[in-house]
Amino acid sequence: MNFRIRGLSPEPFKAIFDMDDAALAARGAQRVFADDMIVEADVVDGSAIESAIEQYFQREEVSYLHLHYAGRGCYVCRVDRVQRGSEY
Repeated sequence: MNFRIRGLSPEPFKAIFDMDDAALAARGAQRVFADDMIVEADVVDGSAIESAIEQYFQREEVSYLHLHYAGRGCYVCRVDRVQRGSEY
């Protein structure tokens, strides 16, 4: 089997590389720092999601989770750690 893997060209994005946070926000964009790295990943049945979220949040270095549908990998939502008793 032959295949080729290609990354995105940076050319279309060069104009935003030197923008400050305010300029990015005006365009609906946000700067993300690379220190928020993936700690771990797993595939769980939907009926086990609450347990899996609780298990990940037992780790201090995990402040939020990104959930994706397993079949196509589409982004579902972000789950943030909150303090007990705080409002949503």
